[in-house]
Amino acid sequence: MNVPQEELDRWAQMTEAITDASRGIIYALQAVENVTAEELHAVVSEAWRLLSTANRLQKHLLQAGAADPSPYADMDRDRALSVPLASLSSSANRRLAELLREAAAVAAQVEDERGIKGDDRVLSDTLELYAEATEQECYGPAGSEK
Repeated sequence: MNVPQEELDRWAQMTEAITDASRGIIYALQAVENVTAEELHAVVSEAWRLLSTANRLQKHLLQAGAADPSPYADMDRDRALSVPLASLSSSANRRLAELLREAAAVAAQVEDERGIKGDDRVLSDTLELYAEATEQECYGPAGSEK
């Protein structure tokens, strides 16, 4: 598999961010007896950011061909295969794809207004993942006819 150097570098940066965030959470939790409400809030926020970063990294790795490590991967695959093809391309599912795409674009605008950049763009990135998955259900992989 040939992965462009830019992508590999970005993935490495994401893993570094996960590692740094993990250390911060561990150190904060080790001092739990002296943690203020504000510090606890900061730790929980960092944990959510870490989870989001890990999810994005996993998405990129799966798109590059990595095996899905989720314990639910087989169940999810079986469930997806049991959905009738007509349901995947239904008018409701196509409408959902359109709305998710629109929501992702609006979320990106809001994040722009708030100065949110790069890996901190959690909302638009998450909506983008849902939009891509639903569009693929409806229309097939990118590049195929809609």
